[in-house]
Amino acid sequence: DSTQFTTQKNHYQQQHQEQYQQEHQQHLQDVGQDLEEIYGNIMSAEQLAKLDTQPNPFNFSERVSQTLRIPRKDLALQTDQPPSNTFGSNVGLSVIYDFYQRHYCLVMIRERQRQMEKDKEDEKEKKSSK
Repeated sequence: DSTQFTTQKNHYQQQHQEQYQQEHQQHLQDVGQDLEEIYGNIMSAEQLAKLDTQPNPFNFSERVSQTLRIPRKDLALQTDQPPSNTFGSNVGLSVIYDFYQRHYCLVMIRERQRQMEKDKEDEKEKKSSK
């Protein structure tokens, strides 16, 4: 029974392989005809045959083998990351405006205090000069 199965399997594989070869040959003929339709006026039949058999110049598997691989450092050899600042919140226009308002109020209070001190000194000088 297993011999019959093996025979059927081999027969099926052979049939499938023949069908694949026929389809492949048909595909190659179709491609050749397409190339001849496109380039027939420009190139000769020999040049077309040569063009069809040229290898793919965009073979990416070869490029992978040429890639330089940089070995990773051991963890013991790596340096620590530099310290970084973390921000607690985002800043909007209203927060900036409020900060400037407070700062402006503080500046105005200091100016008033300086002006008051200056006025007091001027009054003392006037009293002492009289």
